[in-house]
Parts: sequence; C-alpha cells; structure tokens
Amino acid sequence: MYTEAEEAGRPHVQSEGGISRRRIIQGVAWTTPAIVLAVATPPAAASDGAPAGYLTFTTAHVYLKMEKIFDYNWDKDRPILLIDPDLTNTAPGGGATATNVTIQFAVPKSWLPNGQLAWHGAYTYQPGGGTPPFSVSVSEATTSYIFTLISPTSLGPNSSGTFSPEYRIELASSPSPVGQTLTQTARANANGSTWLTAATSTIVAN
Repeated sequence: MYTEAEEAGRPHVQSEGGISRRRIIQGVAWTTPAIVLAVATPPAAASDGAPAGYLTFTTAHVYLKMEKIFDYNWDKDRPILLIDPDLTNTAPGGGATATNVTIQFAVPKSWLPNGQLAWHGAYTYQPGGGTPPFSVSVSEATTSYIFTLISPTSLGPNSSGTFSPEYRIELASSPSPVGQTLTQTARANANGSTWLTAATSTIVAN
C-alpha cells in the first residue's frame, strides 16, 4: 500500500513530547501531514442524531506493528499503532457528494510512552516525497489524544472516491493494546446535512 523508504533517503519524522517537542530529519519518501493543534473535544458519537447517509467504512483496520522509526535510533523496531481505514460514499450514481470528510479517533494516554504523544506520522504514497495526502488535527484531552484525519478531497457518489488515510502512532512497549478496541468516527456534509457513521475495530497484531 506504500513504498518503503530507501536507506539513502530516510523519510521525515516528527517527534513530539506532549505535542510541544518536534524533531524532523530530512528524507524523500516519508513525511508527516500538517498538524493543527485544536481545542480538545471528545470524538463524535454516531448516536448524536446525524444520519449516516451513504458514508460507509468499507474497512476500518487497526493494527499493532513492530516497525522502524527513521530517527536517531532508526535501526530499532518500535511498537506502532497503524490506523488503516477506507471510507467511501455509497450514494447511487447522480447522488450527493460528501464534502468536508473527516475520520476521528482517540488514543488513550495509557498506550503511549510515558503517557505522552511521541512520534506519529503518515506516508505520502509518492516516491520522492510530495504533499501529504491528508492533514491531521491533534488535540489533548484528560486521558487521551484525539486525532482527526482530514480528507483533501470530496467523495463522489457511487463509491467514485475513497478516503484511505494510513496513520502511525508510536506506542509504549507495554501494555500491549492487542485485543482492545478503537472506534473511528467519520463525518461529512452532503445536501445541507451532516452524515455521520462509526466503526469499532479490535486491534490485532500484524
């Protein structure tokens, strides 16, 4: 689903402590999306009255992976939470286009190194770098960090477009979140109303 970075061009990384500390190492095939700090709000609930419309998760995978983070200790595998959904608009042909498409989820601080947000980032899908395929808003709540992945494009009807953000977050070495669940909530605007849907997935080792 993505192009592995070659050693000669180690990818960008972002490292933060409580969101305030940032470290970037130059590279060509990896980059972090634009980060917007926002006022903390809980993830939207699918029961808040907004209709699901045709906004549909075709997949909502969440994995725990051991991967290298290309920073000062790039040769060491670290536990990574991989958020890997596919969101589409299943309205029939000629139906409404979904705009302002987002996917939101919360990661408990208990899963993170020292309870703080450390490294997190996304692939660009483009060898040689380029503009990230989406942007990210991160806010801090009392017991979690809330991520909102923002689609750069609208989703046309009849599944003519798919929002497939792939996002990675460094976790603490223990406890393992495998077997825990994570809910992704998607929201979009269409025909003057808000479409809202959610998918809850069990985290599996990969």
